[in-house]
Order: sequence, then C-alpha cells, then structure tokens
Amino acid sequence: MTESLEKEHRYMNRYCIFLSFFIIFSGTVVFSSCAKKSASVSNRQVYSEAEHPAGAVKNAAYAKDVNTADVDTADMQPPLDGTEAASTAAMLDRQLIKEGSINFETHDIAETRQHIESLVQKYGAYISQEDERATSFRIYQNMTVRIPKTHFDVFVTELSGGVKKIDEKSITVQDVTEEFIDSTARLAVKKETEQGYLRLLNQAKTIKDILDIQNELQDVRADIESIEGRLRYLKNSVNFSTLHISMYQQIETASETGSVFMPVWDAIKGGVQAFAAVCIALLYGWVFIALGIAAVIIIVRLRKRRRKDKAE
Repeated sequence: MTESLEKEHRYMNRYCIFLSFFIIFSGTVVFSSCAKKSASVSNRQVYSEAEHPAGAVKNAAYAKDVNTADVDTADMQPPLDGTEAASTAAMLDRQLIKEGSINFETHDIAETRQHIESLVQKYGAYISQEDERATSFRIYQNMTVRIPKTHFDVFVTELSGGVKKIDEKSITVQDVTEEFIDSTARLAVKKETEQGYLRLLNQAKTIKDILDIQNELQDVRADIESIEGRLRYLKNSVNFSTLHISMYQQIETASETGSVFMPVWDAIKGGVQAFAAVCIALLYGWVFIALGIAAVIIIVRLRKRRRKDKAE
C-alpha cells in the first residue's frame, strides 16, 4: 500500500513539472511573436516617415489637432511641469476688460480739463483721443482716457466729485478669461507644430517634400501671428481700462442775464449803421457830381476861348 502511494505521488510530481514546462514554453513563443510584429510595424513606420517627411508632418499635425479638440471638449489636460503649472495658475486670474463713459456739465471747462490732466499724470494714464466744439449756447469737449486697471475706479470717483451735474454714467465689464486661456493654448500647439515642420524640413530629400513642408509652415506661422496679435490686444485692453469723457459748459446769453434792453440796443445799433452807410454813399455821390460839374465848366470855357480866337 505504501509503495503504491509513493508511485502515485512521483507520477503527480512529474505531471506538474511537465505541465509547468509546457506553459512556460508556450508563453515564451507567444511573447517572441508579438515582439517581432511590433518591431516590424515600428520599422515600417520609421521607413515611411523617412521616405515621406511631408506626409509625416501632416499626420502629426492632424494628431495634434485631434488631441487639442479632445482637450477642449472633455476638459482634459496633460500633466504640467513647474513652469507650465505656474503659467496656468497665473492665467486663472480673471481677465476683465473694463470700459466706462461719463457725460457731465461743468462750471469751467478749461479748469476741468486741467483737473483731468492732473489725474492722468497722477495715475499713469494717457489721453488717446480728444476733440472740442462750440455752439451759441455751449462749449463741448470729448476725451478718451486709457487708465491702468488698478486705478480705474478711483480715477472715475475723483473725476465725478468735481463736476456741476452728471447727466449720464455707465461702466461695463467683459470677461475674456476663457478666450485668453484658449488662445494661449492654441499658440503653444501651433509653435510645437512649427518646430516639427522645421525638423522635417531639414530631413526632406525631394523638392516636392520641401515645397509641401514650406507651404504648411507658412500657414502655421500665419496662424501664430494672428493669435499673438489677438493676445496683445487682449492684454492691452485688460491692463488699460477705457473711459470716454463728454463734458460741456453753458454759455450765458442775453435772455439768461435778464437784459431786456438788449434787443432795443441791437435795433438802434443796426439803424445807426444803416444811416452811416447811406451817408457814405451820398458823400461818394456828391464827389462824382462835383467832378462832373467841374468837367462841364472846363469844356464850356475851352469852347468859348476857341471861338474868340477864331473871331480875331
């Protein structure tokens, strides 16, 4: 009985060893086959990119665009390093474009103009546009002032305190944070694509590939310039708020001063001027008449003298 159990035990051990060896051998064969296929695919891809660099760039650009679209729709971003994380944290501050307008009446428009100039120097602002006009009843002056965003509110407050009457006042705020972040991200992607084109341009072997890459590179650089221009505009609009100022001063007239004799005086003055004009006209007329009479007398005397000379 004991010998039978020992034989069965030895048989089971041999069977387990054989099964383990078979499993290890099969796994090794499968793994080697997969590795060869992966290496073959990788080699074919490298060969294709080396032979057709323009197509490789287009595929890379397409992949970047697809990835960018996925990021925009799914709000997914790759891990950031220290610099990118700091930049993103800075952009999380709200990017606000503030613009206001104020229309008011002032006692002395020249004095108010000097007050605005003092505020401009005080808060580091500048006047970007101004014009002035006058009518029979009012003097108008319009100004556009660009003010650092941190001083906009205090500038408006100090300006409003020294006016006679405010007719209209409005302030609007536009949040461009989302556009600012989106443009910054698109700019980074475009610059990476530009570097990819430059690397492949150095590897291009045919004229066709060179021309294709240069065309793609030109389009990417045009996009970069457009995005950078938009970002400059947004930064300037955010950093310097805009205030449109319209002010006017009333001009006193005869009715406002209560002078009831002004119309009578104007009529008398007009009559005197008309009489003087008539007198001047008559004076010039008498001069011409006197000259005419003198000419007739001279002519008559000359004729008489000639007749007398003929008679003698």
